[in-house]
Amino acid sequence: MRRIPLPECLDNRMAVHCVSLCLDEEPHDALPLLSEPERLTVSRYRQCADRVRFAKTRAVTRILLSRRLDCPPQAIDIVPGACNKPEIKGIKGRKGHATPVPLFNVSHSGSLALIAIGDATQLANLGVDIEQCDPALDPFQIADIGCTEPEKACLRHASDPLRTLYPIWVAKEAVLKAVGVGIPDHLQSVSIELRPGPEIGVHCHIADWHGMQGRALEVAEGYAAALAWRDRKNGEIANG
Repeated sequence: MRRIPLPECLDNRMAVHCVSLCLDEEPHDALPLLSEPERLTVSRYRQCADRVRFAKTRAVTRILLSRRLDCPPQAIDIVPGACNKPEIKGIKGRKGHATPVPLFNVSHSGSLALIAIGDATQLANLGVDIEQCDPALDPFQIADIGCTEPEKACLRHASDPLRTLYPIWVAKEAVLKAVGVGIPDHLQSVSIELRPGPEIGVHCHIADWHGMQGRALEVAEGYAAALAWRDRKNGEIANG
């Protein structure tokens, strides 16, 4: 596991960890760290690779959260929230929390997983997405399904439309995961503007989402990834 470097202005608010997964080895060592419902989820996956992605990612997530919460990984009660986005409900053996529990979000694709953890006293939303790039993918077919008109125009003018599509797509999904809504239903609600460097322009067409920010992440050759967040002050303004 390695921590992905972020600018100093972000580093005290959030962290992103990249985990390499061995997809052909059963995740036996991860199972003791999981809850009973999580172990049941693992058993329902038919492919070893899918069992590894879920079990290993959730186990490492629990370890990282436990360091912040000063508790055993198994004590953290993680439940599905809105649109099945996992969230911390509480900590077994504790009544209430002196400070808000951390925000977190995960994504996995191919043999990599990303885990983003943020300070809930400073952040209102947090999301992350990673995709293994498929060179055979038709970028314009995907664009017809979920890209906005400005995003399609960006693809049409790109020298390599496929390499342009992936950064747009992971940023879009990271934003929607941060907000906590169904991705297929809201692909047109967010428009991504690629900029020089890692910063990404995020244009939300729903007023309550204004203030979302995005950043491209460098993870490994053949992958695209992005982080999305909203500062708590912006979230309060948008919801107020």
